[in-house]
Amino acid sequence: MKLQIFTYHSVYNFGANLQALATALFLMKKGHDVELLNFRPKSLDDFYKQTVPPKQADCHEYFVKKYLPLSPILLQEEDLKNYLSSQQPDGLILGSDSVLRVSSRPQSSDQAFGNPFWLKWFDTSDSLKKIPTALLSVSCMGSQYYKLPQKFKKQIYNFFKKRNYITVRDYWTSWMIRMINPFHRLKIYQNVDPVFILSKFFDLSKVNLYKFHLPKRYILYSFSKNLVTKEWMKEFVNYANDKGIAVVELPTPEHWDLKLYSNHKISIPLSPLEWYKIIANSEGFIGIRFHPIVVCIANSVPFIAIDNYGSTKLSRIGINFPSKTYDLCYKAGMVHRIIHYTNIEKRSPKTAVDLLTDRKFIKRRPYESKYQDMFTHHMNRILTVFSKV
Repeated sequence: MKLQIFTYHSVYNFGANLQALATALFLMKKGHDVELLNFRPKSLDDFYKQTVPPKQADCHEYFVKKYLPLSPILLQEEDLKNYLSSQQPDGLILGSDSVLRVSSRPQSSDQAFGNPFWLKWFDTSDSLKKIPTALLSVSCMGSQYYKLPQKFKKQIYNFFKKRNYITVRDYWTSWMIRMINPFHRLKIYQNVDPVFILSKFFDLSKVNLYKFHLPKRYILYSFSKNLVTKEWMKEFVNYANDKGIAVVELPTPEHWDLKLYSNHKISIPLSPLEWYKIIANSEGFIGIRFHPIVVCIANSVPFIAIDNYGSTKLSRIGINFPSKTYDLCYKAGMVHRIIHYTNIEKRSPKTAVDLLTDRKFIKRRPYESKYQDMFTHHMNRILTVFSKV
């Protein structure tokens, strides 16, 4: 079949780039003709260029051009409509990632309700209406649909009604759909992030890490600025070194060279595939963001997730479901591996090192196989739905 994918594929974010690659590889391995809609609105590009240095931005751009099957650049909704009308694919897959996030105070154009991911340009086009659509592990994490005006709630519900198959990445998204229409009869399935299946479809042995001169055994930390004190970090490094393990700083696209004590620092530029393999090969990871924890669980790497998503109040009582990190760890039975970003130093450096060097807990759980099977199941069902329309 001829299939189009519409997601965050080109933003300067390791996880976003890799989820797009994993989805495309899965479909191509099954023999389908796959293309990602190369939607590049200037406002979104400008937003990321403000926070990511040029050499790291260039690295993401290189990855996108080398590894992803891209359409021509599409700048606005009219371009999307005209291009898809000319292609007439057998199906359109929206997602994965937080493509359905809505904010009352959007920081970028993609967080405003009615942005192109809501497919109004698609649903109102006579030439596109017959093309089946599926939602792949989509998320609106952090959005509060129930607070929106009634007219928006109705539009959101109608959007979901028009989709042929719906999978969401977290409980919060399914709850938001129910809250705008408690009596809906939509079938909504929980799914996993595509990055869970990446190692099955991409040969990571081709990714060379020699240039980083990594120690043989290492723990990674990936923080934003001012997250921990220098004293806490030095004690953390000393405890790890006593166990024969080096501590390595892993940058994010926005945060690098944090001036914290460590044995080794990875510098930018850093490609998404290098980033994945560095985490997968580590002894442990402590840090921010969602996708590093996905990589850890997929590769049985012990972790401590520093959670800066969702609600601080809910986090303090241990039910922070507005957080995608909490949702991920809750489903894996690993909530005890979460620390809210305001409470990091309440856990001693020694306790943190001990948790990161204890592999017994994670090795008892075959998450990689379980999550790959779940993703494969839903993708096969999407393809079956597309083939019958």
